[in-house]
Formats: sequence, C-alpha cells, structure tokens
Amino acid sequence: MNRKRLKRMAAMIMAVVLTVCTAAPTGSFAFASGADAKGNTAERTVTEENREPELYDSTLRHDLEVVEVTTAVDIVVAAGYGFDVEHDFEGISYNKNAVRVSYYADKGSFDGDKAGEYETYYKIVPISGKEPYLICRTVFSKETGNGKDSR
Repeated sequence: MNRKRLKRMAAMIMAVVLTVCTAAPTGSFAFASGADAKGNTAERTVTEENREPELYDSTLRHDLEVVEVTTAVDIVVAAGYGFDVEHDFEGISYNKNAVRVSYYADKGSFDGDKAGEYETYYKIVPISGKEPYLICRTVFSKETGNGKDSR
C-alpha cells in the first residue's frame, strides 16, 4: 500500500512540474520558418542579436557597472601611415576582463590613405551579458610633410 501511495505522489509532482513548465513564459523566440503561430508568413522577427546597438549615453544606461563603461578620445594619425582602425584601439580606455571591443563597420567609414576627419564606431559587448552599445571617436588623418629639407 505504501508503494502505491509513493507512485501516486511522484506522478502528482511530475504533473505539477510539467504544468508549471508549460505555463511559464519562455522568453523571446523567433520562428525559423518565417511563419507566425497562425501559419502566416511574416518578415523576420527582430531579436536582440539582430538589433543594432545604440550609442552609449550615461544618462540612459544605469545598468552598466563602472568597469563595463568604455571611453574613447579623438586621435590624430598620419595619412598613408597604415593606421588599422579595426585593431588599433589607441585612445580607447576599457577593462579587458569586463568587455569585448570590436570595430563596428556598419556606421561611419575610414580611409587611412586620405587626409580627413573620420567618425569611427566601436561595438562594446559586456561579458556579463548586458546589452551591447556603441562608442564613437573621431580619427583625424593628417597629411605629413613631403619629406624634403627646407634649407
């Protein structure tokens, strides 16, 4: 008799767990087929991974820890010198243990062979999993002298 009661109790617990798991919200999702729940085809659902990060604003981003905030200062480089905007993070202050920094080519453009003023954007991804953001710095590419002595 005791074994029968134990089996009923286990079945009841499993039923409760199953009911709670199916009723609880599972978060955001997207249909792989491009169809919604009713079978209608729809445009691709925008998920957090596909959403473009926004420019950092200290008044709006209160969720970030101090070590997750990255700052950048404007820099001056010589035109034609070979400055690598994708890998040279000169002038960008960040904690390597708290964030990942990468060049964000979707905004701005940079031509190191031409003199000019270029806005470059970098995507900052906090390792803690918080929402990524962008920072911007201006790179001034200046012409160097022609290399002749002026005697």
